[in-house]
Amino acid sequence: MKKPTVFVIGLSGESLFFEVDHFNKSGETVIAKDLHTEPGGKGFNQAMALKKLGADVHFLTITGDDDYAVIIENTLHKLGIIPHLIKVKGKKTTRAAILTDKQGDNMVCVYPGMSNDIAPDVLDGFEELIGGCDYLLMQQEYPLSLLKRGIEIARRGSTKVVINPAPANSASRKVLEEVDIITPNESEAKVIFNVKDSEPIENLIEKIKESAFEAVIVTLGSKGSIVYNKGIITKISALTVEAVDTTGAGDIYNASLIYKLACGSDLETSARFAGVVSGLSVRKKYVLNAVPSKEEIEETLKKEKL
Repeated sequence: MKKPTVFVIGLSGESLFFEVDHFNKSGETVIAKDLHTEPGGKGFNQAMALKKLGADVHFLTITGDDDYAVIIENTLHKLGIIPHLIKVKGKKTTRAAILTDKQGDNMVCVYPGMSNDIAPDVLDGFEELIGGCDYLLMQQEYPLSLLKRGIEIARRGSTKVVINPAPANSASRKVLEEVDIITPNESEAKVIFNVKDSEPIENLIEKIKESAFEAVIVTLGSKGSIVYNKGIITKISALTVEAVDTTGAGDIYNASLIYKLACGSDLETSARFAGVVSGLSVRKKYVLNAVPSKEEIEETLKKEKL
């Protein structure tokens, strides 16, 4: 069977992980029990997970011209991902500080680097590559103008478009309605569909059903996910695991979803698969080595009768 091919456009940078007992309150200093660094960013994580699952992956990202950009490029080559780095001279690469508490929950602070300055014309010359892929995956860490350009290129052929709308932005709704699938978490979905945080999930579901979107997957962490597909709502339970670190679980979910879709599965089956893979990933620290092996995935799918 032909390998799935995916073109990922997204953020990459250096991630600093701090392991703490609890998150600090205002004015409080907490002491980290451990420190770990590795390349990361939503785009990087999604490209990495797609490759480890078995897809052929192109990854376009913008960096500075510092040592962190070199680390990112070298890591992508080692993973077997085809990198397309737009290096901006004299600028810093994105960095993130990630605090993980003893429950496995995390808080993240990101220095975006050059991510706000990337222009849509960086995609000039990539039309053939994007058009030759099964899927184009993007997030909202880059300007909306770049997303529009990516969609426009994909629409010239048969490349399907998935956007992970993080961070959420209500102004992007019209653009998001043009793509095949969006994959917000609950808080992001409430921003997109203009639902208050205090409102129940049922209100969000009704807004989704009334919308022009063709397919929406709302990820709910340990509560599973809600799949909206051409008017039909399906609720999918999460895998029951003891979480060690939830960092990157959403990125691994998106990668797993697209991998399974590109292998020919339907949306609901792909969402169940993604839930298993991302669920298994939270048992390990950090992100780069959190993607479970094919053997682990197959064993769990059989156990869960999926």
